[in-house]
Amino acid sequence: RGNIADNQAWLSTQLGWQCDEACKDASRRSFLPQMTDILYIDKENLFNYDNKEFENKYGEIYRRGNSRRTRHAADGSAAADVHTGVSAPAPAGQDTGGNREEAKPEETGPATIETNDDGQFCFKHVPYSAIEAEYWRQNGGEPTVGERHTRMLKFFGRLRYICDNNPEIIVRVAEHRGLGDEELRNIAGSACALKLYSVPPKDFRAVLESVGIQTAVQRTSREIMEQPEIDYDYWWQRLQPLLVPGFEEAAAGVPDNVKMGAVLAAGAMFGTYLTRCSFEHYDGKMLRLSFIVYIVGEAASGKSFIIDLDRQIMACMKQSDKPGREWERQYKEDKARRSTSSKAQKQDAQDIKHPVIRYVPSTISNAKLYQRLTDAYDGGCDMHLHLYTLESELATALRVQQGSWAGKLDLELKSFQNEEAGVDYANEQSVNGLIQVNWNQVISGTMDAMQRKVKPVNILDGYATRLAVFLMPSADFAMLDRKQVRRSQAQREALKLWGYRLDGLHGEINAAKLVNAAYDWVSRKTDEARENNDLILDYFRKRVPIYMVRYGIVHAMLNDYEHFKREGKLNITEKSIKFAELIGDFILYMQIYLFGQQVEDAMKRVKESFVPRQVKTKTRELFNALPEEFSISMLQSAAGNSTKINAYGIIKRWKNSGYIQKSSSGKYKKLIKKL
Repeated sequence: RGNIADNQAWLSTQLGWQCDEACKDASRRSFLPQMTDILYIDKENLFNYDNKEFENKYGEIYRRGNSRRTRHAADGSAAADVHTGVSAPAPAGQDTGGNREEAKPEETGPATIETNDDGQFCFKHVPYSAIEAEYWRQNGGEPTVGERHTRMLKFFGRLRYICDNNPEIIVRVAEHRGLGDEELRNIAGSACALKLYSVPPKDFRAVLESVGIQTAVQRTSREIMEQPEIDYDYWWQRLQPLLVPGFEEAAAGVPDNVKMGAVLAAGAMFGTYLTRCSFEHYDGKMLRLSFIVYIVGEAASGKSFIIDLDRQIMACMKQSDKPGREWERQYKEDKARRSTSSKAQKQDAQDIKHPVIRYVPSTISNAKLYQRLTDAYDGGCDMHLHLYTLESELATALRVQQGSWAGKLDLELKSFQNEEAGVDYANEQSVNGLIQVNWNQVISGTMDAMQRKVKPVNILDGYATRLAVFLMPSADFAMLDRKQVRRSQAQREALKLWGYRLDGLHGEINAAKLVNAAYDWVSRKTDEARENNDLILDYFRKRVPIYMVRYGIVHAMLNDYEHFKREGKLNITEKSIKFAELIGDFILYMQIYLFGQQVEDAMKRVKESFVPRQVKTKTRELFNALPEEFSISMLQSAAGNSTKINAYGIIKRWKNSGYIQKSSSGKYKKLIKKL
């Protein structure tokens, strides 16, 4: 019936619906149903459909930003084409009599662009030429021959934010730099076809502000990250409607602005009991529920709430460890008696056991930690179980690092993704071989201790990206509530009961809904980072989806415990998906808030200290100066005094090295852009 918007309008009338003109551009998107909803699919033609006739008639129009309808009669009757002036035939079976008034095309005059007294095109009284000059100054200088297309495509992708995303306006206000109108229009059209965000990219906002243009932007997740203060109310408002039994009791005993921290800590504790559960991540790897949670705050800020949570939730694990702890105590006493009594030495040696002890303190030697990891084995499920550590003072663990903690950072890094570690030492006390590392931690400490744990010198080792951190609100000039009842006995018993309920649950969990949501989330963050050239967002967003799925599974398990215990299948609701997305947003926000500047500074130091040696030869410079497709004569001209024999010799070497190949036109085409 016409272009896509025309067809959409006609189809609406056939269905008896009113066409929403605001959705005309949505008609060009792909709508993806579930596979179960597809009754018939032609895989042969679905993904290679190409309507050349339609492209020839409307393609260039779309690329110029004109996506409105070309016909105006609501029922799709004959109307003059706005762009061609040709009257299209009416659809079959429709009245074409003279009683219907013919629709008139819209006026499509050129957009009015602000100009100054000198006739320069301006944006908010600043010439576009000044904006462009500032952009090139901040982004490596003006483009030269051979790189104009690529760099101007990126520039136009920024410029479109102050040109109504209109290729025609871009072509009018931008400097052509030796490119023709048609080529420039194609580049602008390609730039305007890219995804458009609600705010200009961060680097372009810096350009605008440099020339005196203030950029008022909406409050996005990226802007929240850049704020000097944490909006605790914002996070609590998002968290409150998503709480389920288990998390409700965990959050009940702390102020509203700390409840997110309580949920992070309790989630790690609940998840430790689900050590026998696994899920398939979107990269195809089977992962289990590993957590490293840090609650950071100044002295007397209330971060000790994790002790109360641990006392209730982890009571089941402590009880399970008691027989093993008792055997170890008796074994050591028996060994001591043998060393001091000749009579005791004649008795039969006590059998050595390997009890499963999972609750371990932070003050533990590497050898003992290896032993605990090895002994924490469930033969029925054929897997090593997670160890668990609560440390209310990070400084304590850091002091131990001076000695026996020396190798534990590597174990923490490996534990997050359930990897193996191993040692082979000659001493008898060493536990040799490969060890499955599963070790969950909930730790609180001061900001000073955190800075000694995550140092600028090792900030790029990836540890910061594995942390789920909660920063306590400032307690400056604030008194503790007098005789505050923090949590009722019923809530305490409920938390303790959840530990006993979750302990022993096992199985591979179908977490596809959570995994898909996490994949969509990180895809959006990736697009945002790419669009804004935000290396810090790109650095931190990669491991957050794993936490999203892990916390989402804990949330779903608390919400669907009885069904999972009975059927072995976990129902994942929209509430759990929203909870996982909230966890992802918060963990990413907090990681960037606390460590983003350190990472950025470290990246700069690495870039400055590592400068690849630039090898410059005449042949390399000659290759880089040639266009993507060139002839022998162009090579000779670029080489200056090169003879024809020398030119063919160069061509032969380049072909043998795989740098070029001969094209169908008889010329030579580059296979790599630069030597």
